[in-house]
Amino acid sequence: MNFRKSAFIRLFVLCVAPLAAFADRLLSGRVIAPDDGSAYFLPLHLLAARHWAAGHLPVWNPNSFAGIPLLGMGQVGAFYPPNLLFLVASPALANNALVMLDFAVAAIGAFLLARRLTGDETAALTGGLCFALSGFMFGHLSHQNLVASAAWLPWVLFGYELLRERLSSTRLLLGGGALALALLAGHAQVFLIALLMVGTYAAAITALEFRDQHLRPLLLAGLVVVVGVGLSAVQLLPTANVVSASGRAAVDYATATSYSFPLSHLPLLLFPNLFGTASPSGPLSFAYAGSWTMAELNGYPGMAALVLAAVGLRVARHDRRVVAFVGLGALGLLMATGAATPFGRVVYAVPPFGQFRSWARYIVLLDLAVAMLAAYGVASLRSSDVPRRWRAVLPQAFVPMLALLVLVTMFAVRSAGAHIADGRTVLFAITSPLAFAIGGVVCSLSLVRGTRTSAWVVPAVVALDLIVTYGTFSEWRGKSPTIATVTSSLSPTTTPTFGAVADQPGGIDRFMFAGPYITRLSDYPEITGAKGLRSANGYEPLAPTAYLQAAGNMNYFGAIYDTRPLLAAGNHTLDLLRVTTVITPPVVEPSVLEGPGHEIPGTGLVRYDYRPRLPDVFVVGEVRRGSRADALAGLVGADSFDPAATAVIETDCETCARANRPGSVATVQATKWESGALTVDLVADRAGLMVASQSWSAGWTATVDGRPAPVVRTNALVQGVPVAAGFHRVRLSYEPPGLRLGAGVSFGTLIVLVMSGVARRRKRFNEVHRGAGE
Repeated sequence: MNFRKSAFIRLFVLCVAPLAAFADRLLSGRVIAPDDGSAYFLPLHLLAARHWAAGHLPVWNPNSFAGIPLLGMGQVGAFYPPNLLFLVASPALANNALVMLDFAVAAIGAFLLARRLTGDETAALTGGLCFALSGFMFGHLSHQNLVASAAWLPWVLFGYELLRERLSSTRLLLGGGALALALLAGHAQVFLIALLMVGTYAAAITALEFRDQHLRPLLLAGLVVVVGVGLSAVQLLPTANVVSASGRAAVDYATATSYSFPLSHLPLLLFPNLFGTASPSGPLSFAYAGSWTMAELNGYPGMAALVLAAVGLRVARHDRRVVAFVGLGALGLLMATGAATPFGRVVYAVPPFGQFRSWARYIVLLDLAVAMLAAYGVASLRSSDVPRRWRAVLPQAFVPMLALLVLVTMFAVRSAGAHIADGRTVLFAITSPLAFAIGGVVCSLSLVRGTRTSAWVVPAVVALDLIVTYGTFSEWRGKSPTIATVTSSLSPTTTPTFGAVADQPGGIDRFMFAGPYITRLSDYPEITGAKGLRSANGYEPLAPTAYLQAAGNMNYFGAIYDTRPLLAAGNHTLDLLRVTTVITPPVVEPSVLEGPGHEIPGTGLVRYDYRPRLPDVFVVGEVRRGSRADALAGLVGADSFDPAATAVIETDCETCARANRPGSVATVQATKWESGALTVDLVADRAGLMVASQSWSAGWTATVDGRPAPVVRTNALVQGVPVAAGFHRVRLSYEPPGLRLGAGVSFGTLIVLVMSGVARRRKRFNEVHRGAGE
C-alpha cells in the first residue's frame, strides 16, 4: 500500500469515527445541540444566515435586550465560513453537519501534527482519534462554538512546526490562519488558549534548544501570533469594543474562577462518570452530583491513551518536543484548577485571562498533550529497536496502578466521597476506564511484538475507550432535541408557550420576562428572536452593563431577581421599551400591571398584557443634562419626570441644548424599522429630541436630512437624536465600532502574505532560469 493511499484511508477513518457515537441519535432524527446548543447557538446562527441572505452584514440583533450588537458578540461566528451552511440547509441539517465537521477538523489537524512529530501514520491515527474524541470535545457539544474553535488548536501547532522547518508565507498562513479561525469560529476564550498554547510551546522549545536555535522558535511563534491576530482583527476589534461595555470588563476573582476543577474533582479526568452523569441512561442511571456542571468539568483523555502516553514520555531524551508537550499539559491542568491553587491568582492578574470564567476549559491543553504523547508512545513501540521497545513498555504499568490509588483515595476522603455515585453507575464508572487501561497495556504489547493487526487495533481501542467510557453517555445524548422540535421552535408560525405578543397601538411590540427563573420558559429570547419576536430580555455574557442595570437590574441570562422596582407605579421602563406582554410570577403587590393575568400552564408564571404609554418613536421638547444616577432616578420615577415631555441625557450635546421647553413637539409621520437601521419622517414644531425605543449602544450614528447628528443615550436606556423645527427625515444606522479598522487590518495582513508568497515564487523562478541559462 503506497503512502498516499494509506494516509487517505486513515483520514477517512478519522472523519467517520465520531459516527460511532452519534449514529443512533442521528438516525433517530435528533439534532446534536443539547441545552445552549438549541436554545442559543442554533437560533443565532439562523439569525446571522438570514442577515447574509438579505444582503447585509449580521451586525445587529433587534430581538434581544431591546437591541444588541450581534457581530461584536463574537459567539455567532458571523465570519466563520462553515457557518454559511445555514444559508443552504435546514437548521437541523446544518447544525449536525457542522458538528461532524468540527470533529473532522480536530481529528485531521491532530493527525497531521502527530504525523509531523513522529513520522508514523499509525501513531498519527491514534493521536488524531485521541484529541477529536476526547472528553472535552464531547462534553462541550452544548457550547458548539467552543468545539468549533478548539478543533483548530492542533492546526496552529502543525503550522508552527512546518514554519520551524522553513519560513514561508504559505506555512505562516496555515499557522496564523488556524489561529484566526479559532476566534472566527466564535469563542474568544479558546483563541486566548491558542495564544497561550503556541507561546508556551515555543518558549519551551526555545529554552530546550537555545544553544542551537537561540530565539528563533520564539520569534516564529510571534510571527504566527501577529498573523493570527491580523487575520482575525475583523472580529477581534468589534468584540473588544463590546467587552469594554459589558460585565466582563471587570470580573471579580470568585466569578473568574467559577466553573473550575476543585482538587477533589480532578479524579474525574480518570473516571469521568464517578460522580454520575448529566444524562442518566443505561448503565449510568445516577444524575451528576458534583460541583458546577458536568458540561464544564469534563476532559477525559482516555485511559488507554494515558497508558500509551506514559510510554511516549521515554522519547523525551531523543525528541525535546515531548518535554514541551508535558509542560503544555501540566500548565493546562494547573490553570484548570482555578482558585484551588495559588497559581489562580497569577492567572487572574493577567489580562485578558482574568476576564474569563470557566477555567476548567484549559483542560483542553491536557487532552491535546496526551494525544500527542500517546502518538509518541505508539511510534516508540513500533520502532526497529526491539530491546528498546520492550524497555519502553515498563512505564505503562504505572498508569493502572495510579488510577487504582486515586480511586482508593477518593473513597477514603470524605469531601470527595460525598459526590460518588452509587449502584450500577459507580460500577460502570470504575470498570470501564480500568478495563481500557488494561486494553492499553495489551495494545502496547501487541505493538512490541509487531503483530500485523496492531496498526488498526490500537487506534480502535483508544477510540472505543473515549466513546464508550464518556462520549456516548455525555450530556448531548439525552438532551439533544428532535428535528421536529427544533423546526417547530424556530418556526415563525409556531406560537410561543406564553402566547402571541400583544399588539398594541403605537408601533413595535416587545415581551419581557420579569422574574428570576427564565428557564421555566421553553422559549428563550434567542428562540423567539429567530421567530422575529422582539424581547427586552436576552441571553448574552457580553450584554451591555448599562442596559442591564436600567432594565430592572437584569443579569445577562435575562433574569430579574427583584421585580418590585421595575413593576412599581411611576417606573417608565416598560413604556420606553414598548413592552406589551409581561411574563412574571404572580404579582401580589400593587404594580403597573392591571388585571388578573393569564396563567401559563406548567410554569408557575402569569402573562399580563400591558399598554405602553409611549409610542416607539416620539419627540420631546426638553433635554436635561444629568448624571447616570439622575437618568436612572428619572427612569424609575424617583422624581417628577414625564418621559413624553422631557429627556435626560448623560453626555454633553450642544444641539440637544436647544430643546429647553417640555412637551410633545412633533408629529411622527412614518417609521421604518430594519435590522441595524431606523428611518423616521417627522414634523417638529420646535427644537426637540427624537426618542426611539431601542437600546443605546456605541456604534449607532444618525443623519437628519442627510447631515450628521449625534445619537445620545436617553433616559438611561434608549436612543435619542436632536432635531430642529420643521420636516425632517432621520436615519439611524449601526456599524460595529472597530469593524472598518479590523477589516482593513485583516485584508492588509492577507495581502502582505499573498504578495510575499508571490515575490518568493518569482525569485525562485528567476533563480532557476538564471541557473539554466548559465
